[in-house]
Amino acid sequence: MSVMEENVVDLQRRQSELAARQRDLRGGAADPQTLAAVQSEFDASFKSIEAGGAPPPRYGESPETYRARLTADLAGFSAPWRRADFYALPPDELRAAGEAVRAAVAKAVDNPAQADFADPNKMRRIDKVDDFTGQRTVEWRGKPFSWMRNFMPHEQFLTRHPGDSTPVFKWLD
Repeated sequence: MSVMEENVVDLQRRQSELAARQRDLRGGAADPQTLAAVQSEFDASFKSIEAGGAPPPRYGESPETYRARLTADLAGFSAPWRRADFYALPPDELRAAGEAVRAAVAKAVDNPAQADFADPNKMRRIDKVDDFTGQRTVEWRGKPFSWMRNFMPHEQFLTRHPGDSTPVFKWLD
């Protein structure tokens, strides 16, 4: 997909989001219990990526628009849904997309190579408590190179000057 096509897709997605927000503002007030149910569906996924929980619904937001916004926020973890226009999906397809995206988030969280979500150059700390003994342990997930890099020597390369038979090591800076 070219850059221009990506820009057109992004503009169409933004346009459908604005149209959904306009529909919400023209419609009546949404049921707070329905909005709370949508928020609780997504809450665990947002907490698992260290985002503190699902963001609250916006003023006048309908449950469908709220679900589309939360799904779009997490869509980066799911390759098939990454570029989808969730605001244009019918409610049952949107619910299925939300479940698929939440499953992709759970898969990313369980990946031992997944580093810290806020800073990919840091290891991610997982505090665990053994159910049987109650012993607390700390597990670090991510790429070990993220912390080993600080203890490694600078990279070097080998050069040989014309007419000189002895190689010379030089630092890469």
